[in-house]
Amino acid sequence: ALGTRAATRRYTFGYRVRITNTTSSTVQLIARHWVIENASGPESEVRGSGVVGRQPVLEPGESFEYTSACPLTCKMNPGMHVVGNMRGEYTLVRGETGMEQFTVQVGRFYFVLPEN
Repeated sequence: ALGTRAATRRYTFGYRVRITNTTSSTVQLIARHWVIENASGPESEVRGSGVVGRQPVLEPGESFEYTSACPLTCKMNPGMHVVGNMRGEYTLVRGETGMEQFTVQVGRFYFVLPEN
């Protein structure tokens, strides 16, 4: 009897993020760090300045929204729907000289195939 074999598939998932400044100070997002995990392989990391080529400055109460994408290649067994996930953090600065640096954690979110 032939066993079921996992097929290697490539996917690109789009995602949208809204960042809202809930503090009483002006802040600037200067860097991002993502940990990406696919369903069948090791984690990978992405670090870089800003998001989508920008380092937005947010006044108190102001939001910045962006759309990006995450390519994933993994072995998918029949019936699998969760392809992977991401989690990470943003690094921001505040203060007139931008020297007060802090990080904000971004909770894990999942890349899921639609069910047929």
